[in-house]
Amino acid sequence: MSAVGQASAMARAFRGALACSLVLLAARGLRGEDTVTLRTSDGGRRKIVGTIVEYTGRELRLRLANGRGQTIPSEIVERIETNRTPEQNDGDGLFAAGDFLRAE
Repeated sequence: MSAVGQASAMARAFRGALACSLVLLAARGLRGEDTVTLRTSDGGRRKIVGTIVEYTGRELRLRLANGRGQTIPSEIVERIETNRTPEQNDGDGLFAAGDFLRAE
């Protein structure tokens, strides 16, 4: 293969890898994620994004995007916002209608 042909093949491979990366990043934003707003000790607010694993009366356990876990005392949790996927919303509608098998 000539140098021009090799360069062209490398450019196509790079564009393919870039497109795949962009799709994965976009899909990450579509997944159900939770944003937890905390009260800080100085009276401010701080937001943390992850997936709520458990929320009891004493603490909230959050799994961060990097896979690490974080435990937060319930008394400093001010607000929870959940970004739900269309599939999750559809499942909730099916569950509410009593269609438990399809809601799964």
